[in-house]
Amino acid sequence: MDIGAGYCEFLNTIQAGKKIAVDVNPDTKKHAAPGVLVILSTAERIPKRYDGTIDKIFMSNVLEHLSTKEHVLEVLTRAYKLLKSNGKIIILQPNINLVKEHYWDFFDHYVPLNGKSMQEVLDLCGFKLEIYIERFLPYTTKTTAFVQHPLFIQLYLLLPSALRPYAGQSLFIGRK
Repeated sequence: MDIGAGYCEFLNTIQAGKKIAVDVNPDTKKHAAPGVLVILSTAERIPKRYDGTIDKIFMSNVLEHLSTKEHVLEVLTRAYKLLKSNGKIIILQPNINLVKEHYWDFFDHYVPLNGKSMQEVLDLCGFKLEIYIERFLPYTTKTTAFVQHPLFIQLYLLLPSALRPYAGQSLFIGRK
């Protein structure tokens, strides 16, 4: 399940037995590949029939767009309920400690999150953090076209995380 799936860039490229895109944008349906189930909903309103049925939840650049810290807690609590026992949550998230004031370059960023606050909220929701990579990916790919190229990303991830230039996104993987 991809919560905040947008145009399904992630779901359309991965292999999985079942793919579920969750987003409030009706255009998500237009971009979803055949076989991707689209739920037009906010994360906290995903139907209860999905509780305990999801193996993995992916969220990329979602939580900073929520209106409050309480809303972040609500969404992650809902994600916890959706997962099967031993299921995983994978979160790619801008880290305000890395990008500083540039975090606010996007008008729709509301909640400042860093590594410690993300670890705390995941713990509050019941997740056991398995992986945290502070300097995972560049903050944005909008400024430079070469950063969007798949080869660049593959080479970038081969670098030790401490040496990754432009890193502003952190990776969190937690288990239920």
